[in-house]
Amino acid sequence: MQTVTTRSAVVAVVAALLCAACAGAQASCSDRFAKPVFPAIDTTRDIVYGMNTDLTGLLDTLKCDVYRPSGDTSKRRPLVVLIHGGAFITGTRQSDDVILRLCAEFARRGYVTTSIDYRLGVESLFPPQGAYFERANYRAVQDAKAAVRFFRAHAIEYRIDTSLIFEGGTSAGAFAAIHHAYLDQSEVPASVDTVVLGNIEGNSGTPGYSSRISAVVNCWGAIGDTLWMARGNVPIISFHGLSDDVVPYNYGSIFSGLGYDILRVFGSAPIYKRAQDLGIYSRLKLFDSTGHGFPAVDPKMDTTVDMISDFLASIVNCDSGAAAVKFASSASRGAASGWRIRASQASYVFVGDVHPASLRVVDCAGRSAPVRLICNEHTRTITPVGRYASGMYYLFDNLNREPKSVPVFLSAR
Repeated sequence: MQTVTTRSAVVAVVAALLCAACAGAQASCSDRFAKPVFPAIDTTRDIVYGMNTDLTGLLDTLKCDVYRPSGDTSKRRPLVVLIHGGAFITGTRQSDDVILRLCAEFARRGYVTTSIDYRLGVESLFPPQGAYFERANYRAVQDAKAAVRFFRAHAIEYRIDTSLIFEGGTSAGAFAAIHHAYLDQSEVPASVDTVVLGNIEGNSGTPGYSSRISAVVNCWGAIGDTLWMARGNVPIISFHGLSDDVVPYNYGSIFSGLGYDILRVFGSAPIYKRAQDLGIYSRLKLFDSTGHGFPAVDPKMDTTVDMISDFLASIVNCDSGAAAVKFASSASRGAASGWRIRASQASYVFVGDVHPASLRVVDCAGRSAPVRLICNEHTRTITPVGRYASGMYYLFDNLNREPKSVPVFLSAR
């Protein structure tokens, strides 16, 4: 009897604490990360994040600019690394108006954002060759990885939640972000001489830290081969014009509008299809009568910003910048005692060692939620069903020695 009473008391106390925390999370989730709640931002320019030799053999100092919400007191904020376009030939961290708008928009939403430079250049443009662009992309990926490692190493200084580092870009910058997320060393194209350029992590700076990212924002980019995407990879949201003749939205060659057939790639549509087939959390927006991107003042940019906001907010728990939707890594999927719960159409939260048959779901008020859980012993997954609204919930497992609660943001299906 004493054990039951103690257990009940503990559950009541924990439930009360979670209700209070959840109330804060709900208020935060309705604003921070989803809306521009910070009226001003602080910008720090010319931060050196690394260096490496460029195409000509000269040492290139790699810089970035950082944008932060002014007056923010949060100790850990998600980071968004953004990479400019320019065909790997031209552009800077301050020249791409879409990247600059995204930096400002998401800093006002409570993220730390950064626009980075990377090594530019291809061997020749006359005539252009696909191999030149593959090598240029590889160098950009190496630099992007170095930027992520830099911010992990300086997470305390910039108050970054290292479990929530996102990366995106426009055009060539999107190529770099996509290949950062999905290209493994064993898949590096044969045109890339790794003896000369090094492995995919590169030598651009801050060794010893992880370069892993948590999601990709793809603005009119592409991937060399969708087979490089694998089950368990990070989420991706893509935007593309249906009339793009620089980077195909479907399958085709880059620069086809100039009459070239030099490097065939898979654009945003097949990337999305592959992601859906693999169960990777993904979204896609195709724009009619739209070529290769659009300026930051175009009304389509408003749609783009809103969709990215919703996408990233569905991954981030707005309460103190912690991760709500933890997309299962290969390690967690292989855990013998680990379970995952389906949080949205194609994303899962790893909930660890629980007793799924004894789980109950409560809402932020501590009330039992109208959610039924279907457990699959073979895949170690839990699928919630029922008529419930999207929002924060808690899973209670009363069979653990100490009653275990797991916060999770569930999207209504």
